[in-house]
Amino acid sequence: MARIRSVTATDLPDLLPLIAALASHHGDKATATLAMLERDFTSATPWLHGLMAERDLRPVAYAALCPTAQLQFGARGLDIHHLYVEPEHRGKGLGRRMVEACEQKAAILGCTYLTAGIAPGNEDARAAYLAIGFHQIGDTRFRLDLQSAMAS
Repeated sequence: MARIRSVTATDLPDLLPLIAALASHHGDKATATLAMLERDFTSATPWLHGLMAERDLRPVAYAALCPTAQLQFGARGLDIHHLYVEPEHRGKGLGRRMVEACEQKAAILGCTYLTAGIAPGNEDARAAYLAIGFHQIGDTRFRLDLQSAMAS
């Protein structure tokens, strides 16, 4: 079983190829550098929260979470900006476990909701988010109310 934990500075070199794999999956070429990851994940003022799953001490999945808010309601949230599971580790519940870890991170940070987006046409991701309890808020956007998710 994969172990899921927060990303640390020593994980960043291993995170780069996972980011490149997700970009490639979407037809993009990743241009992120190690310095950019250090700035965004581990600087004095990090922009992102990261989670990594490892199996046999090898990274096999990651999530990058961005803070968001609905200021008019005093509500904090996190957006699952990236969620990637290596192809050979898909279909075994790891994606669901990664989302659950995102929910836990959001709860620790005092968030009341979690959002996520999918690529157009990604029906597997759409079905997965709906099965986990997210509700669809646009063609490719989903939201989970953490108070109701924690209560169930």
